[in-house]
Amino acid sequence: MEAQEFLLLCTLMSLLALGYTMPPLKLSWRGLAETDVGIRHSIAVMLMGFVFQGGNLLPLPINKKKKSYNALTALWHCLY
Repeated sequence: MEAQEFLLLCTLMSLLALGYTMPPLKLSWRGLAETDVGIRHSIAVMLMGFVFQGGNLLPLPINKKKKSYNALTALWHCLY
């Protein structure tokens, strides 16, 4: 796992968590609370688990001889 990917995910999730009620986002006051919670408690949890276990967040070319998955293909396989 790259340090940049770890910091990116932690920063984004922290901003969403704090933005739920704190200014300037105040998502709960603007009717976006359900969307915020839906993102943080579903897709974000799967992405963070995948990256924390050594997966790649950023898309990389898939080598046909050796299958290497990134976070987007992992999400695709989880959802479908």
